[in-house]
Amino acid sequence: MKIPDKIYLQVCMECDHEDCENCKFEDLECNVTWCKERIFEGDKEYVSKDAILDLIMDKRFELRGNLPEFEAGMHSAYDLLIKTISDI
Repeated sequence: MKIPDKIYLQVCMECDHEDCENCKFEDLECNVTWCKERIFEGDKEYVSKDAILDLIMDKRFELRGNLPEFEAGMHSAYDLLIKTISDI
């Protein structure tokens, strides 16, 4: 099954969105649904870790290929970012 790179979590279907800062996701787990498109104003966008890693790896490769003087520091920064996200 191909899982979407981005989905929208419907967590606040019945609230007025004025008190969202005080909501705790763990209290909503049984009432959360999702969709590939935004349905409600309070929908929370969620992007998969794999999609983010793919984008970072593509950008790293693109920069390395287009910048002969690609800095070691920039390469290390991308590696650190990839490792950090992978470890989540």
